[in-house]
Amino acid sequence: MKSFIQHTFSMLFLLFSSSAILSQDKNTTITGTLVEDATSQEIPYATVVLHDKTTKKIIAGTTSDDSGEFSISTSNSNFYLEVSFMGFETKNI
Repeated sequence: MKSFIQHTFSMLFLLFSSSAILSQDKNTTITGTLVEDATSQEIPYATVVLHDKTTKKIIAGTTSDDSGEFSISTSNSNFYLEVSFMGFETKNI
């Protein structure tokens, strides 16, 4: 479980450093690669969901591909990201 949390922080760094989160367009696209921190192996088929911060409703969702990569778009500017994978603790970012 500790490695999943470390992985999450690594993923966040990649996510926010490689995505144009605060773009001037109405749509925001978040892309990233989920990588297990201890082994540097990609995490395929993890679930990535965007939730509205106020209502907690699901805005959009996807799964990472077989290389651990994902891309998800939204026009909502007030959201949080939820990453989950079977056997690991779900992480809200």
